[in-house]
Amino acid sequence: MNRTPPTDGEAHGSVRLGDAKAGRADDPAANGHDWHHTLRRLERLIRRVPFDQRALRVRLRRHGERHEARAVLVLPTDTLVGNGESSDPDRALAEAVDWLALELRRRNELARREGLDHRRSTRQRDFAAATGYLVIDHARAEDSAFIDLARPLLRSVRDHAHRELVAAQLHGSIDSGAVTVSDVLDAVLVRAWSRFAERPSDRGLDEWFVALVHDIIDEYSSEYASERGPRQSARSTAPTESDDAGSARYAAGPGWLAEGEPYWGAPSPLAVDELLPGTEPSEILLGLGPAAEDRVLLDLLSDMPRAQRRAFTLSALEGYTDDEIARLQERTAAEVRADIAGARDRLRDRVTDAP
Repeated sequence: MNRTPPTDGEAHGSVRLGDAKAGRADDPAANGHDWHHTLRRLERLIRRVPFDQRALRVRLRRHGERHEARAVLVLPTDTLVGNGESSDPDRALAEAVDWLALELRRRNELARREGLDHRRSTRQRDFAAATGYLVIDHARAEDSAFIDLARPLLRSVRDHAHRELVAAQLHGSIDSGAVTVSDVLDAVLVRAWSRFAERPSDRGLDEWFVALVHDIIDEYSSEYASERGPRQSARSTAPTESDDAGSARYAAGPGWLAEGEPYWGAPSPLAVDELLPGTEPSEILLGLGPAAEDRVLLDLLSDMPRAQRRAFTLSALEGYTDDEIARLQERTAAEVRADIAGARDRLRDRVTDAP
């Protein structure tokens, strides 16, 4: 907390967001205000920004019977200003903070949409550029050329395949480590080559690749179920941080991707902000790091019906439209929309403090 001496009729100070978490919000400008509550509201929205790279500067000024509050939030990429005015200083401050929270939600949603649009446009551009050559290679029976061209396109389905494989492990239908992401993607390549001439004409090639990922993971799950017979679900024992076997269920080995395609990087951990933009996470989630938050969200997603989970993640994380998801899942857009809305409501109930 950096303090600036108040002038007549005015109090101001600088607060590093995170101070409220430690109970250190005792600035003169905060006297009489519930700083723990107001700062934690902002903390929920910017918790991924390092503590030493964010600050909230507050100024309270009295004009007769009125109080004016100005809150300046300084972030690495943005500076936001909120203003509030009321006969009650608490209310003036609340209005300023409310504006900051509203603007943060707006900017976060804009950034999320831009990210999804970029992901979608890049995917469509890459598949459009490759499709004609894949047709030629397949017609010439040049399987190696086909595979070499199709392999880089798998980057667009890698994250989705990773999440679906982890969901199968958490559900207990595939043993941890028994199948890698590379195993799934290799099978996609083989199947894309063998069935290219029979691919659905009403789907984009990227949609078809996603459908192949689903088919292959489902087949792995069915094979393991038939080999092992009825058994207790892996969920019967909740893993702890020290439970190595439990921890392994939240990871899916990359296989050849680690060395063969290092520029793909690792899958990003899930975050509430991505799945439910504008949502303020609960106090419990707020105290978790990215890895633990990823596990919580993977658990919640894996509990959903398979078709619902896939529809929701393809929409929220990959930028597919309702119609595209409906085509690749072979059901109606209305069913897809209902599933997405239901998944969103279900997650929101579990990850927020809202009654």
